[in-house]
Amino acid sequence: TYWMDGRTQMLFTAAELTAAGAGPNSAITKLGFNVSSVGGPAMNGFNVRYQHTSLTSLTSWVETGWTTGFTGTYTVPATGWQYIDMTTPYFIYNGTSNLLVEVCYDNSSYTSYSPVYATSVSGMCRGYYTDNSSGCTMTSGSNLSYRPNTCFTMTVVNSTNNISNIIPKEYSLN
Repeated sequence: TYWMDGRTQMLFTAAELTAAGAGPNSAITKLGFNVSSVGGPAMNGFNVRYQHTSLTSLTSWVETGWTTGFTGTYTVPATGWQYIDMTTPYFIYNGTSNLLVEVCYDNSSYTSYSPVYATSVSGMCRGYYTDNSSGCTMTSGSNLSYRPNTCFTMTVVNSTNNISNIIPKEYSLN
């Protein structure tokens, strides 16, 4: 985005995830967005976080209960589907709860727009973008009428062994 700081929370229902093929004990290894045009530069303080929830819509920010899937710097490399590799230990989706995803960043300078394709869906996305604030702790914001088209790459985990070399199965919500 153009702003220095941003925070977006997206809610995905268990029914949506199940219909797309997600099941119990699925490790989220990548998160993808369908980028329509590339801005830049890198987003610093970039975080992707997850949690299971019973919420069926978003009316305010969810502040606690997060598991970090990625933290660091991220630069959008190109248009089309772009994936962010999560870090281990991966977040394990339980197959029955709704899934809440937060993407936030905290830059010290402006970036350029890198918009993503989205679909109209009421009550399933919340966002706020501004300058000179801490992106992941911003409390202002509003419900958005669109949710970014998102792709989760998941791997079913059958044991507690290292899963870094398992070939993932990809799920896409559009």
